Amino acid sequence: MNQKYDLMTDMHEYPVDLYALNLFRLVADCGSFTQAGKRAGLTQSAVTRQVQGLEERLGLPLLERTTRSVRLTPAGAHLLAESSTLFAALGGTIRQIREQYAEAPKLLRVGISRSIGLAYLPGFFNAHRKEHPDTSTDVVYDSSSTLLELLGNGELDVGLVTAVAKLPKGLVKTHRFHDAFTLITPPSATIERRSKTLLTMSELRKNAAHQRWILPSEATGTGRVLRRWLDENEIEATASVQSANLDLIVNLVSLGMGWGLVPNRALPLYARRRVVKKVPLRDRFEREIAVIIRRSHEHPRHLEEFVRAILF
Repeated sequence: MNQKYDLMTDMHEYPVDLYALNLFRLVADCGSFTQAGKRAGLTQSAVTRQVQGLEERLGLPLLERTTRSVRLTPAGAHLLAESSTLFAALGGTIRQIREQYAEAPKLLRVGISRSIGLAYLPGFFNAHRKEHPDTSTDVVYDSSSTLLELLGNGELDVGLVTAVAKLPKGLVKTHRFHDAFTLITPPSATIERRSKTLLTMSELRKNAAHQRWILPSEATGTGRVLRRWLDENEIEATASVQSANLDLIVNLVSLGMGWGLVPNRALPLYARRRVVKKVPLRDRFEREIAVIIRRSHEHPRHLEEFVRAILF
């Protein structure tokens, strides 16, 4: 008998089945066998038997039971955390199979980093929406680190993130774009410079020391990379206000609260209103925006077409 069939015949020896594991997760979430039974439509004793059977097959306790509460053991906490990835990945696989082979309504789950401004969204979505108007879209707006975690857990299909030094295992970068920054000031600001076109590094250095600054938060990848660029170029730009939201930075600069450094692409929404003065730099700071998906031998067609349709 070959190895494939040996594995199949050994499956009955696996100590965990998904039904019992899911009930264990439900008990952990509810903190009660009784409440878990109500949510599952089962009796308390039926849930208890399933979880006890799981513990017996594993050979260790997963829950500590008292008359008033249920608590996770260290082994139970470990199993709960690791099984989250399993159920998220399984749910994503089943959804993709239904979409691809059963003509179920298609859903695209997109994560966008908080440090990417609203002006970028048409380039991310417009082309795909025109070609696939029936595809539903769920959008998560969060930090790049959180989006990578959700991608790894199978809770997102694609992420648009910034300043990724190293990808977690199982994820792959399909595209990357360079995003150039510019200096913005309040409309009435006076800038010392020789040329009316590009501001040199020495001129930026001279002007920076006398200004209040509104910069991307150091808690974000963009903020950390920008600080390194400022330090390397000996530019004194201490932030009086920090924010992960580029649109907020633009609006605070427009109120005269300081000068800022933001991507060129963050400004088109404000071009007609002229809320800030744009001062192009001769030596620009650039960050990377990357498109990240899960590593797989095959992706749903609507996901592949969404990635191909992204304009930058």
